[in-house]
Amino acid sequence: ENSGSAYIFAYDSTNWGLQRKLVAPDAAPGDEFGTAVDIRGDIAVVGSPFDEDNGTSSGSAYVFRLVDGVWSFETKLLPDDAENGDRFGLSIRVSENLAIVGAPYADGTGAVYVFAFDGSTWTQQAALYPPDGQEGERFGWSLGFEGDVIVSGSPSFGPPRTRTGRATVFREIGESWEHEADLYAKRPM
Repeated sequence: ENSGSAYIFAYDSTNWGLQRKLVAPDAAPGDEFGTAVDIRGDIAVVGSPFDEDNGTSSGSAYVFRLVDGVWSFETKLLPDDAENGDRFGLSIRVSENLAIVGAPYADGTGAVYVFAFDGSTWTQQAALYPPDGQEGERFGWSLGFEGDVIVSGSPSFGPPRTRTGRATVFREIGESWEHEADLYAKRPM
């Protein structure tokens, strides 16, 4: 139970129809596969934040690729430093050759992982952390990604009673992702 699934629907200029039901090839009860999904072109990445490959609720993400009209499992993404309770896969963004995956419970503050596709394999390119991480801020809870910019949401950042949150911006410079700015709806006191 609660192993989860994700569904891809296609529009044929008149109607939306089910194209494929995606399931984890190693599905287990409670994995919650499908908690987060992103698709771009012929790539779909599906999060399973309660998967237990690296400990209880460590999480994982699955890459599927559309080839000749069929969605097929390609690989399973796991961070290099996964631990119990990280919930890697709770948020996801993808492009043709990058997968950005949030683990908002990693290391107490949260983390965001960048995986790159080189034409044959997916490898971890970077692990991003909040520059002045606050315990429990949940960095990586939500993600935005376009071109060379990643934005990570931290809904629990701020003083204990207000927790107004923040968004942290990273920009790809050369081969690395550099912290660029922190955005606040209301500046923390």
